[in-house]
Amino acid sequence: MIDNKSAAQSQKSMQVEELKQLYDQDFVLWIERTTEQIRRGEIKNLDWEHLLTEIEDLGREQRNQVESYLIQTVKHLLMYQYWLTEREHLIYASE
Repeated sequence: MIDNKSAAQSQKSMQVEELKQLYDQDFVLWIERTTEQIRRGEIKNLDWEHLLTEIEDLGREQRNQVESYLIQTVKHLLMYQYWLTEREHLIYASE
């Protein structure tokens, strides 16, 4: 029984190592295998190190995109406000 347990642990370690190598070699396949494992509930054999890195990066990327969109919106609002002010000055100057 101990031999079966150690063999299973060895196989688990091998699967995790294969996933870690796959992350560097074929990222798309790594994603497919990882999502399959999660759907099957096989969370013990996941490549947690890379999975957590990807989740953190995704969150950071989305935060950066939101910040960029907000900056662009503020810039456009300022330009619009400036345009309105200039337009008013031109209207009053022409009267």
